Amino acid sequence: NNYVQYEVVFPILNSGGVYYVPTITSTSGIHILSESSNTITFEIPGNAYNQITIIHVSYTPYYALTINASFGGSVSWSVYYGTAYELSNGVLTQVSSGTVPQGGTQTLYFATGGEVQLTDNPASGYTFNDWSTSGYAAPAQGYSSRSNPIVVTCTGGSGSVTAEYQFTYTWTITGLNSGDSATLYVGSNSHTVSNGQTVSVTFNSPGVSWSASNSNNGASPH
Repeated sequence: NNYVQYEVVFPILNSGGVYYVPTITSTSGIHILSESSNTITFEIPGNAYNQITIIHVSYTPYYALTINASFGGSVSWSVYYGTAYELSNGVLTQVSSGTVPQGGTQTLYFATGGEVQLTDNPASGYTFNDWSTSGYAAPAQGYSSRSNPIVVTCTGGSGSVTAEYQFTYTWTITGLNSGDSATLYVGSNSHTVSNGQTVSVTFNSPGVSWSASNSNNGASPH
């Protein structure tokens, strides 16, 4: 009963940024010794040498889902449904959870219907606002763009999800003569303030230009 052992490896294919992952669905005429999603080790028993050996394999497309943490904080993620892969040193590797650092991005690969749970972790001074999605990524049923955590579904193609934040700038006007006022220009808006008055303005994106007029000592952000 010392039969020859065979090992067959079915490769993961790539076409246009979509990875096709094999799954062995059925076999006949062989004795399976070990099996994974794309590798099978087997032997052919003596009473099957004159039979046809068949190994059925199906390929499932996996699409890129890019998580963007932007500059307001980090994003923790975990697989909620299905299987996720990450491209590491040119090799597609199965993953289950991780964290995208502040200002970073991470691309995972999901089959249609795969879901990932995302939790936003705002940095100091930032407040989570919502999630924006593009392409074939959408909030799962029962979730909205304001949910935190949120479950995002791959709907049949590549997509992305980005954590959006708000943050507040504060200025105090000093050095004005009694009865005088100053105009504070923030982005495309203007604010008329008196001496010692504090102005707080909330923005949805980092980086804003500002200036002050009619002020002896100017405006000081703090």
